[in-house]
Amino acid sequence: MKSEKIKILKNFNYLIIIQVATLLVPFIFYPYVIKLFGASKYGELIFIQLLFSYVSIIIDFGFNLSGPKYVSKNQKNIYKLSRYTSSVLLFKILVFLVSGIILFVSYIFSSDIIQYDVVIILLVYLSLIHYVFNMQWLYQGMEQIKIFAIINLISKMLLLLFIFSMVKSTDDFLEFVIVITIIPIVNSIFGYTYAINRFNLKNMFPNWKIVKNIVADSNVYFISRLSSIFILKTTPVLIGFTLGTKFVAYYDLAEKIINVLLIPLHMLNQVIYPYVVRTRNYNVVKKVILFSFPISGMISFVIFIFSSDIITEFAGVNMLPSVSLLSIFLFLLPINSISYFLGNCILIPKGKKNEFKNSVLYGLVGFLLYFSFIFAFDIKDLELYTLSVVLNSFLICMIRVYYSYRQLRV
Repeated sequence: MKSEKIKILKNFNYLIIIQVATLLVPFIFYPYVIKLFGASKYGELIFIQLLFSYVSIIIDFGFNLSGPKYVSKNQKNIYKLSRYTSSVLLFKILVFLVSGIILFVSYIFSSDIIQYDVVIILLVYLSLIHYVFNMQWLYQGMEQIKIFAIINLISKMLLLLFIFSMVKSTDDFLEFVIVITIIPIVNSIFGYTYAINRFNLKNMFPNWKIVKNIVADSNVYFISRLSSIFILKTTPVLIGFTLGTKFVAYYDLAEKIINVLLIPLHMLNQVIYPYVVRTRNYNVVKKVILFSFPISGMISFVIFIFSSDIITEFAGVNMLPSVSLLSIFLFLLPINSISYFLGNCILIPKGKKNEFKNSVLYGLVGFLLYFSFIFAFDIKDLELYTLSVVLNSFLICMIRVYYSYRQLRV
């Protein structure tokens, strides 16, 4: 038992490194970039990235959740691992190519897309290659997340190096987009190549039945992620369409801050999940919730008090409209300290995939009803748009509480 706890702690630390690098590195160059290019131009890039984020969800297709489980059970079976990895890669490549065709057709016939720089759009599309070759699920399932963390950390350091050495003036916006596109692609392709050699896997062309089975197995995770990410991404997309890309930049800053604050919950969730699947020890989940909920509430309160100072020091007075949005987002900390663990660490391990999926789908219905009301009365308010994310998370949390404590008697 002691060795299990040590292993969990180590994996937790490595996952922390990955997530901290992923979320904090943009924080390092953000003040420099936002002051160099301004909220409108940077917001336009964020807006285009948001549009392509829907494709990245389909490319991932829940493999980051279903993959570690399958790999963990078949660590010693090289043939099954090779077949699974090749099937996942084939599916991702097909989604990437189909999305490219759709993009080409859309660019020809859609006036909304034509107004943006075609080179920037193409670069953002190519950045999806990073998701195609992202092998975090394989490293996690093989319990070699340390290697992935090191590769990821080196990539982030190179990203910072190239940004600060190549992006010097307002005319270097294209260079900035090239850097944030190429570095992640190189990182993921190297991580994929290293994994194939490290774990002695073979590239093979799987039959469609195998691909279909793998996709079906990941379906519940995909629907859950699609619904939740759809809400997170659709809100700023609607802000961009109705209020302008400058307001997307305000929203993006507040979202970046809350995502950093959510790192410990994400990481603890990812580490506890495989442990609970293997041991069925749900008492650990209860203890984590009882510990994380009050801590999350206290952190939210402290950040709320100093939110204006944080925004001003970090991004300048021009980004102060983000303060009210951050104040709204802070409710996500205590809400998700319950919702994350009830969903992934209780409902899923207990085989209640439908309940897990329904909680997200009901949340999506609530989100759509909320915006139906907003649009029915032609309301264009940045704070009310942002509030939709919090209300959605709260609804999902309440539904999971019901399933976990009323139906499952956890």
